[in-house]
Amino acid sequence: MISIKEYLILMSLMLSGVVAHASRLADTGDITIHISCRSVMSISEGPFLIDIYKTPNNTKIAYTLLHAFSKTDSDSIFMDNKTTVAYDSLLNKIVNTSTTELENKEANKNRHHTDGTMVAFTIISGLENRKLYFDTPEPSSNPLVYEFLIKTIALYRDTKNNNFLDIRKTGGY
Repeated sequence: MISIKEYLILMSLMLSGVVAHASRLADTGDITIHISCRSVMSISEGPFLIDIYKTPNNTKIAYTLLHAFSKTDSDSIFMDNKTTVAYDSLLNKIVNTSTTELENKEANKNRHHTDGTMVAFTIISGLENRKLYFDTPEPSSNPLVYEFLIKTIALYRDTKNNNFLDIRKTGGY
């Protein structure tokens, strides 16, 4: 049996190890963003997904199209953050902008779409994990989110130069 003093010392050491481990995770600078977009009205096309994995030096963006009847297509691109400085800056801006500012709920409270694209973001950075939802992001409603979505898709289109992410498959983006 250990004494209360020994127990407290042991717990203190264990907790300091947990805090140190969490601090190391937070200090890596790694960012993960999951984006899910689905058309409100279309039943022929499934949602499309974008997964962004950013380390201090590189970014991987994986794109997935989910079709009706459980078929999926996917592809990805890798980038050196030093050669895509503008995109890297935009990604960091998305991560560092508050949920309130990104969602812009007050300005969009009377905005309704019967058709369009529902967009969900999950942003994981350090110890933070945020979930955000948007109804058809546009330059007037959610300018930063719209710009990020458009530029993330454009990176693929410009890099791969194929019709995998055709505008008809990406909710008009």
